[in-house]
Amino acid sequence: MKAYKVFLIGRRGWKSGPVLMSLHARGDATVYYARGQWSEAPGWLWERGYGLCCIETEEKAKKYFNSIPWNYTELWEVEAEEVLTKLPPAMDLRALNWKQLQVVEDGWVEGTIMARRVKLIRQIL
Repeated sequence: MKAYKVFLIGRRGWKSGPVLMSLHARGDATVYYARGQWSEAPGWLWERGYGLCCIETEEKAKKYFNSIPWNYTELWEVEAEEVLTKLPPAMDLRALNWKQLQVVEDGWVEGTIMARRVKLIRQIL
């Protein structure tokens, strides 16, 4: 399924060049992405009903992308596989960094979907 995803441009280590990575998740929840390769949700998150967050339409993805106050982000069209039919409760992303799933009331970004696997197709912004 075609979807859209916002990435942070980061580094894996002090010697490595820039890589695309999870926008919010850190620690054991971090996922790295490379063009043409499949990236998967961490097993411990998938087992608890959480996948890789994507956005269902380009319009909603651009709206979200433009609301992010940070530099060093990119918006990509992606191919998403094993898309969840129902979203789990939204979680506190800071707690996620320590493998804790704490539900929050804010909810997900408009148009959020989750998938087990994602592959980069083309950069939008």
